[in-house]
Amino acid sequence: MVINQNNKNILKDISICFINPPILDYALYDLFAIPLGILKTINLLKFFGIDYFYLDALNKNFDLSYFPKGTIKPTIRSNGTGKYWKKKIEPPVELKFFNREFYRFGLSFEKIIEILKNEISKRKKSFDFIVISSIFTYHYLSLKILIQYLKENFQNTKIIIAGIYPKIIFEHAKSLGADYVFKEDAFEFVKFIFELTSKDNSHIELLKESNLIYKNTQDNDSFDILPDWDLLDNQRYGVIRLTSGCPYNCQYCASKIISGEYKKLDLSYSLTQLSYFVKRNIFNIAFYDDALLIDQNLFLTFIFEARKVSLKFIFYLPNAIHIAKTTKEILNAMQNFKMIRFGLESLNIEDEKYGNKFKIDQLKNLLNNLNESKIPKEVVSFYILVGLPGQSFAEVENTIKTALKLGIKPRIAEYSPIPSTPLFERAKQELIANKKSYINIDEPLFQNPSIYPYIATEFTQENMKKLKNMIYG
Repeated sequence: MVINQNNKNILKDISICFINPPILDYALYDLFAIPLGILKTINLLKFFGIDYFYLDALNKNFDLSYFPKGTIKPTIRSNGTGKYWKKKIEPPVELKFFNREFYRFGLSFEKIIEILKNEISKRKKSFDFIVISSIFTYHYLSLKILIQYLKENFQNTKIIIAGIYPKIIFEHAKSLGADYVFKEDAFEFVKFIFELTSKDNSHIELLKESNLIYKNTQDNDSFDILPDWDLLDNQRYGVIRLTSGCPYNCQYCASKIISGEYKKLDLSYSLTQLSYFVKRNIFNIAFYDDALLIDQNLFLTFIFEARKVSLKFIFYLPNAIHIAKTTKEILNAMQNFKMIRFGLESLNIEDEKYGNKFKIDQLKNLLNNLNESKIPKEVVSFYILVGLPGQSFAEVENTIKTALKLGIKPRIAEYSPIPSTPLFERAKQELIANKKSYINIDEPLFQNPSIYPYIATEFTQENMKKLKNMIYG
């Protein structure tokens, strides 16, 4: 099919609002958090002339006038990461027993409605659809409340929930009151919109002839999609991926549920985005990969090519990289990185729940190589998992003590029980065995890592404070 203007305007009469919603939680921090799914979806739909509006309720750049009295201002670091706007609120009834302050992060629901009404007034037409993005299962309450507000104010608009949350617990997402729940990727979402609006979906094949689609190197039937970075205001950081998925099968992890099998992306996909970031004067770049170093040559080639694009880039690794895959050559390529985080998880490495991803001699070899490298010690840390089923306080305490003796800077990562992972079922069995069956982790609020370890395991608030004092003093 030949691309022409008529093909590209096939959705011009359809109006969609996309919302990255506020979050209700105990804590939330922007560590290079970008709603990539929304940015990719809008970019594809723009190809067909869609009329769209994007509202990021978590935008840290909003003016103080957008928030009610008592809202705490965000603190933003020079690289753009930091704390969100937040206001203390009452926790949901289910969590009132837990003694910790609870917040709404981002815009109030009332303010969202006000913004949408103003936008509709300017457009002189209502939205056909409002799409709400989602990530964590335990943040569903903000979606539920937002849907209630939207239904009360925009009765003729169809509400769609999309993102990772319905991919993990689809049936639960269906209970929130949206008209549609969607759990596939951005390309499939475009097909979904064509179906809902009775458009000729043969036009969708035009996308594969566009510059928005990049086929993966190992599988011609799979591809990734360029995000629309222009949707982000005053952005100080960008994110990239060289791969998707992970070849490991760690019992606590949902990577395969979310991203599928491990695939290498075409290098032109990430390098194209780097060139765009340079034009926007964005040089802080975070990797989003779950398994960045599985193909070490791919990583090294990317770093080599990235330096051709610009020598100003500063890279960050917020996701854990594999100890066994980090060679001297890899460390040499990371000398200008400002954040490097490794997946130590536990020194009880024989326990299969941690994935058997490294041996002690590989850890010691890495530490020797780090000491010989020019990488500043303050940018390197090692994640230690806390609160897993079958994990004792003594095990974690020993891991931290040993890590500190080895010169390792530990970083606690609290466990979240994720449905459909092997450890989720084990967590349920352990609760019954420990006579804590009143804690129902099928209720997503109890899947929150800010509460689950404290109420379901021996990692009480007092014990967790002891561990953190060991690390941070």
